[in-house]
Amino acid sequence: MTLAAPENGSALELRALRKAFNGSTVLNEISISAGHGEFVSLVGPSGCGKTTTLNIIAGFEHPDSGDVLIGGRSIVRTPSYRRELGMVFQSHALFPHLTVFDNVGFGLAMRRMPKAEINRRVGAALEIVRLSGFETRYPRELSGGQQQRVGIARALTVQPRVILMDEPLSSLDAKLRREMQVELRRIQRSVGVTAIYVTHDQEEALTLSDRIVLMNKGVIEQAGTPDAIYSRPASEFVAGFIGEATFLDGTVIEAGPNGVSLRLPGGCMITLPADRRFSAGDTLRLAVRPDRVRLDRQAAGGLDTQVLARAFVGPFVRYVLGLADGTELAAQMPAGAEDLPQEGETVIARIKACDWLVFDRRGS
Repeated sequence: MTLAAPENGSALELRALRKAFNGSTVLNEISISAGHGEFVSLVGPSGCGKTTTLNIIAGFEHPDSGDVLIGGRSIVRTPSYRRELGMVFQSHALFPHLTVFDNVGFGLAMRRMPKAEINRRVGAALEIVRLSGFETRYPRELSGGQQQRVGIARALTVQPRVILMDEPLSSLDAKLRREMQVELRRIQRSVGVTAIYVTHDQEEALTLSDRIVLMNKGVIEQAGTPDAIYSRPASEFVAGFIGEATFLDGTVIEAGPNGVSLRLPGGCMITLPADRRFSAGDTLRLAVRPDRVRLDRQAAGGLDTQVLARAFVGPFVRYVLGLADGTELAAQMPAGAEDLPQEGETVIARIKACDWLVFDRRGS
């Protein structure tokens, strides 16, 4: 199955979307663009506006202001069934009394497409999702992952310009969900369709996406590649939502053009490079990822900690460390490392200067 050759510019563009329900603003000047063949995930906590954004793209909701463009053409007044979109739902939304073939071809049949073309498209879609030979089965005869692939195949048969997915894997168990993440990305890349994917699962977004749009309270906190958002979060909220982080307050003792010296909880001093000017006495918000913390028993120049708890989680051992003032610090070490610290031990937590994330007192 092939899609039409892409035009120049964005496949999908949202311009300054605003939406309110009962006087409460849900979207506030949301602008997003997605390139041809790009996989973009909308991520954020419940109530952040990501599903409303998806519904506006689909035509199920109308924005109070702003525009939606596909291939450079405004579709904000176009009925949903004419927007050249594919939809994949959380609940699979399969008809239990129809076979796999008839479920996949349902949209084409509703458009009164010739039977030969329906056969061709359904066959091609089932081949893409690796369900050739399942045409005569019913949904009850399929696993959860197979049912979701039927839903994906159905969305692909209409040859959409953009495919919209609303938490399509959330009903699957953890192992199947991971398998389907790989399968979903393979399918999307093989077809070359632009995908807009809504999820509250930040790990899923990191796994699947070319680009992540992190939303909070109706605005975009940060948009960028998974690596950029994880490694260079724009705010304390982003650092806490995408990936795990420990947050500490540090007091600036000395600041200059070459760096800033801070006192951390427990009295430890660190020196960090600074890309902004701070003043002595400022309180900075710091964060560090668990995978950036290394534990030693005798090294100098780190944080004195005590192991409060440890847990084996497959390839890693996760630690909760206590600082002198009671602050807790998360760390992880490879499970195969020799002589790993045990609960109750005193260890030094070493963190490179470049691995600290620095925010100012406003968390920006």
